[in-house]
Amino acid sequence: MCPFLSETKGLLDPIYLQLAAVILLLCSPSLCAGACLPLLVRQITANADATGGVSGRVYAVNTVGSIAGALATASGCLPDLGSNQTILISMAAMALAAALTLPYTPRAARAWSPMRPSA
Repeated sequence: MCPFLSETKGLLDPIYLQLAAVILLLCSPSLCAGACLPLLVRQITANADATGGVSGRVYAVNTVGSIAGALATASGCLPDLGSNQTILISMAAMALAAALTLPYTPRAARAWSPMRPSA
């Protein structure tokens, strides 16, 4: 018999309670992060016909940025600056990226009007 299963208390076992807490704490930020790129594609797409090309470019830039950010964080920022400074730098970089992207968005997309196929 497995020693881990012999003393379990069912769903009230502390390991299951910790798992539930982690899931609840990470669910909202994960959903928000997952919604960012589709919202960005909608923001910078003037009409529905261009959505495929725009989303491909946005996801490609996102992938390159993710790789660069992971390498910079692991090799430089965390060891040299610590976690608090690294988080602040990440927040500043995201705010800068948003500020640089906003002027290039079509006016209709910024007003959150529905996208319509071009005629």
